Amino acid sequence: EEINDEIVDKNGSGRSLSDIAKLDCMVTVVDGYSFMSDMRTRDKAKERWGDEFNEDGNRHITDLLTDQLEFANIILINKMDMLTDEQRLSVRSQIKALNRAATIVDTNYSKIPVESIVNTGLFNFDEARTATGWLRELKGDPRPPETQVFGISSFVYRRRRPFHPKRLQEVSTKMTENEKIVRSKGFVWLATRNDCYGDWNQSGAVAVLSCGDYWFAELPEDSWGSTDPEFVKNVKAEFSSDPSIGDRRQELVIIGIGLNQKEVEDLLDTSLLTDEELALGPQKWREFADPFEVWDIDNGDEDDDDETNDDDEEEEESDEEMDHTHMLGHSLSSREGRPVKKPRV
Repeated sequence: EEINDEIVDKNGSGRSLSDIAKLDCMVTVVDGYSFMSDMRTRDKAKERWGDEFNEDGNRHITDLLTDQLEFANIILINKMDMLTDEQRLSVRSQIKALNRAATIVDTNYSKIPVESIVNTGLFNFDEARTATGWLRELKGDPRPPETQVFGISSFVYRRRRPFHPKRLQEVSTKMTENEKIVRSKGFVWLATRNDCYGDWNQSGAVAVLSCGDYWFAELPEDSWGSTDPEFVKNVKAEFSSDPSIGDRRQELVIIGIGLNQKEVEDLLDTSLLTDEELALGPQKWREFADPFEVWDIDNGDEDDDDETNDDDEEEEESDEEMDHTHMLGHSLSSREGRPVKKPRV
């Protein structure tokens, strides 16, 4: 998302990179030897590389690595000569699960023919906004046949019932410990925060739940960010027949290798409110134990990034309490630009 913002969006200047230069393709080089351990670490960039990563220092290494892999047109896997056949297959499988469209090239000492990465014509600015792997899965785009060779599969978890925050935190730990789950991404409905959705982002061993935006059901139609009839129609199509639910729902893309879909669905289902809890209603739901950070939508996306750099001591304490779940301030692009109001959370 951050890479996309820098290259595709205007960034307030009124111009994007495409206005002044031709971007032929995005190439990401991966250290094949350390890839598996990097995807299972919970280290942050600043913990491994110090002040060299001032801007992204508070982001987890798995999150940064996943961003680069998902956005790439060509992925070079270096140091392949240092891996066994089984390890090579494992690395390729995980990378293919994250980016099924990219061309993957095995290298040693990053030696490749220049023509393989020059004048390829692979980069497309329009596709760059919506071509990340998890979005393709959400839209139901068919997977290429070669992904079957690696045992890659995916599904979209959808439910019309809120999660209990405490149970969701426990489930998120189990999901990050499940090495068959490579990626999960989407938005969630927490019972204690009925007005807003949470932006769920899991890469390998790290899962993040951060503040998204208001459910459309919480806003008047003229505040939805667009009056385009097709947009309004698509939004309304997500509304439940129950007016008290509106567009609230769980919608998570799960991507993995050798996944047992029912097993993952059953695990997530344990986080849903029971019939007895559901019958209590939204006012009582607010009293449920909620271990996640307070969401402050009024700060907006720009302030969210800065927020992670404020009060390091408080952040470290929060990290110890919640381990892999914390506030990063990502939001779903389809909901950006809408007016905000004080969240009742």
